Amino acid sequence: TELVVAASHASCITMAKLFKQKLGTILDKNIGVATIIRTPQPPNSEETKPKVEIVGNVKDKTVLIVGDVVDTGGTLCRAAKVAKWGGAKKVYAFSSHPILSRGAAARLNKSPLEKLVVLDTLPVPASKHDKCPKLEQISIANAIAQKIVESHFQPKV
Repeated sequence: TELVVAASHASCITMAKLFKQKLGTILDKNIGVATIIRTPQPPNSEETKPKVEIVGNVKDKTVLIVGDVVDTGGTLCRAAKVAKWGGAKKVYAFSSHPILSRGAAARLNKSPLEKLVVLDTLPVPASKHDKCPKLEQISIANAIAQKIVESHFQPKV
Protein backbone atom coordinates (compact mmCIF):
# COMPACT_ATOMS: atom_id res chain seq x y z
CA THR A 1 0.00 0.00 0.00
CA GLU A 2 1.53 3.27 -1.14
CA LEU A 3 -1.57 5.45 -0.79
CA VAL A 4 -3.65 6.08 2.33
CA VAL A 5 -6.96 7.94 2.31
CA ALA A 6 -7.55 9.77 5.59
CA ALA A 7 -10.83 11.22 6.83
CA SER A 8 -10.29 14.83 7.90
CA HIS A 9 -12.59 14.23 10.89
CA ALA A 10 -14.98 11.58 12.21
CA SER A 11 -17.97 12.63 10.10
CA CYS A 12 -15.93 12.07 6.90
CA ILE A 13 -15.06 8.41 7.56
CA THR A 14 -17.73 7.18 5.12
CA MET A 15 -16.38 9.54 2.45
CA ALA A 16 -12.84 8.26 3.06
CA LYS A 17 -13.98 4.65 2.72
CA LEU A 18 -15.73 5.45 -0.58
CA PHE A 19 -12.59 7.19 -1.89
CA LYS A 20 -10.53 4.17 -0.77
CA GLN A 21 -12.80 1.75 -2.64
CA LYS A 22 -13.03 3.83 -5.82
CA LEU A 23 -9.30 4.61 -5.96
CA GLY A 24 -8.49 0.96 -5.24
CA THR A 25 -10.63 -0.09 -8.21
CA ILE A 26 -9.28 2.58 -10.56
CA LEU A 27 -5.63 2.04 -9.61
CA ASP A 28 -6.00 -1.72 -9.10
CA LYS A 29 -4.14 -1.37 -5.81
CA ASN A 30 -4.81 -1.94 -2.15
CA ILE A 31 -5.40 1.48 -0.60
CA GLY A 32 -5.04 2.10 3.13
CA VAL A 33 -7.42 4.13 5.25
CA ALA A 34 -6.86 6.35 8.28
CA THR A 35 -8.72 9.02 10.19
CA ILE A 36 -7.87 12.25 11.91
CA ILE A 37 -9.17 12.43 15.46
CA ARG A 38 -9.79 15.81 17.09
CA THR A 39 -10.14 15.79 20.86
CA PRO A 40 -11.33 19.03 22.48
CA GLN A 41 -9.25 20.40 25.31
CA PRO A 42 -10.74 20.27 28.82
CA PRO A 43 -12.70 23.41 29.79
CA ASN A 44 -10.03 24.58 32.26
CA SER A 45 -7.14 24.10 29.80
CA GLU A 46 -5.08 27.08 28.66
CA GLU A 47 -4.75 25.42 25.26
CA THR A 48 -7.71 26.32 23.04
CA LYS A 49 -7.00 24.22 19.94
CA PRO A 50 -8.19 20.61 19.99
CA LYS A 51 -5.62 17.83 20.17
CA VAL A 52 -5.21 16.31 16.71
CA GLU A 53 -3.87 12.82 16.01
CA ILE A 54 -3.99 10.30 13.19
CA VAL A 55 -5.20 6.74 13.56
CA GLY A 56 -3.79 4.44 10.89
CA ASN A 57 -0.41 3.77 9.32
CA VAL A 58 0.86 6.62 7.14
CA LYS A 59 4.61 6.01 7.48
CA ASP A 60 6.32 6.26 4.06
CA LYS A 61 2.93 6.68 2.36
CA THR A 62 1.26 9.32 0.24
CA VAL A 63 -1.78 10.55 2.17
CA LEU A 64 -4.96 11.97 0.68
CA ILE A 65 -7.02 13.78 3.32
CA VAL A 66 -10.69 13.98 2.32
CA GLY A 67 -13.23 16.32 3.83
CA ASP A 68 -16.47 18.10 3.20
CA VAL A 69 -15.74 21.78 3.91
CA VAL A 70 -12.60 23.90 4.14
CA ASP A 71 -13.39 27.15 5.94
CA THR A 72 -10.35 28.69 7.65
CA GLY A 73 -8.17 25.69 6.78
CA GLY A 74 -6.98 25.33 10.37
CA THR A 75 -8.22 21.77 10.89
CA LEU A 76 -6.98 20.63 7.48
CA CYS A 77 -3.53 22.16 8.02
CA ARG A 78 -3.23 20.56 11.47
CA ALA A 79 -4.28 17.23 9.93
CA ALA A 80 -1.58 17.58 7.25
CA LYS A 81 1.04 18.30 9.94
CA VAL A 82 -0.05 15.27 11.95
CA ALA A 83 0.20 13.07 8.83
CA LYS A 84 3.73 14.35 8.19
CA TRP A 85 4.67 13.78 11.85
CA GLY A 86 3.34 10.24 11.37
CA GLY A 87 5.89 9.73 8.59
CA ALA A 88 3.84 10.49 5.45
CA LYS A 89 6.01 11.18 2.39
CA LYS A 90 3.49 13.54 0.79
CA VAL A 91 0.10 14.91 1.82
CA TYR A 92 -2.69 15.99 -0.53
CA ALA A 93 -6.24 17.01 0.31
CA PHE A 94 -9.68 17.03 -1.28
CA SER A 95 -12.70 18.99 -0.10
CA SER A 96 -16.14 19.35 -1.63
CA HIS A 97 -16.87 22.91 -0.50
CA PRO A 98 -14.20 25.65 -0.45
CA ILE A 99 -15.33 28.47 1.84
CA LEU A 100 -11.70 29.59 2.35
CA SER A 101 -12.29 32.42 4.82
CA ARG A 102 -10.10 34.31 7.33
CA GLY A 103 -6.58 33.72 6.11
CA ALA A 104 -7.15 30.22 4.73
CA ALA A 105 -4.95 30.82 1.66
CA ALA A 106 -1.94 31.89 3.75
CA ARG A 107 -2.49 29.01 6.18
CA LEU A 108 -2.65 26.48 3.32
CA ASN A 109 0.50 27.90 1.71
CA LYS A 110 2.45 27.43 4.97
CA SER A 111 1.12 23.90 5.48
CA PRO A 112 2.85 20.68 4.40
CA LEU A 113 0.07 20.06 1.85
CA GLU A 114 1.28 19.52 -1.70
CA LYS A 115 -2.12 20.42 -3.15
CA LEU A 116 -5.74 20.99 -2.15
CA VAL A 117 -8.31 20.00 -4.77
CA VAL A 118 -11.81 21.42 -4.32
CA LEU A 119 -15.05 21.28 -6.27
CA ASP A 120 -16.73 24.31 -7.79
CA THR A 121 -19.75 24.03 -5.49
CA LEU A 122 -18.83 27.51 -4.22
CA PRO A 123 -17.11 30.20 -6.27
CA VAL A 124 -13.48 30.84 -5.39
CA PRO A 125 -12.39 34.32 -6.48
CA ALA A 126 -9.34 34.60 -8.71
CA SER A 127 -7.62 36.58 -5.96
CA LYS A 128 -7.71 33.50 -3.70
CA HIS A 129 -6.36 31.29 -6.49
CA ASP A 130 -3.55 33.82 -6.97
CA LYS A 131 -2.77 33.81 -3.24
CA CYS A 132 -2.75 30.03 -2.97
CA PRO A 133 -0.89 28.13 -5.70
CA LYS A 134 -1.64 24.86 -3.82
CA LEU A 135 -5.34 25.29 -4.62
CA GLU A 136 -6.90 23.56 -7.62
CA GLN A 137 -10.63 23.81 -8.32
CA ILE A 138 -12.36 21.27 -10.56
CA SER A 139 -15.82 21.39 -12.10
CA ILE A 140 -18.64 19.02 -11.22
CA ALA A 141 -20.74 20.14 -14.22
CA ASN A 142 -20.03 17.03 -16.33
CA ALA A 143 -20.86 14.65 -13.48
CA ILE A 144 -24.15 16.42 -12.80
CA ALA A 145 -25.05 16.54 -16.50
CA GLN A 146 -24.29 12.82 -16.83
CA LYS A 147 -26.60 11.97 -13.92
CA ILE A 148 -29.40 14.11 -15.39
CA VAL A 149 -29.06 12.33 -18.74
CA GLU A 150 -29.02 8.92 -17.03
CA SER A 151 -32.04 9.63 -14.86
CA HIS A 152 -34.23 11.35 -17.47
CA PHE A 153 -33.26 10.11 -20.91
CA GLN A 154 -31.99 6.56 -20.56
CA PRO A 155 -34.56 3.77 -20.42
CA LYS A 156 -34.99 1.98 -17.11
CA VAL A 157 -34.20 -1.73 -17.23
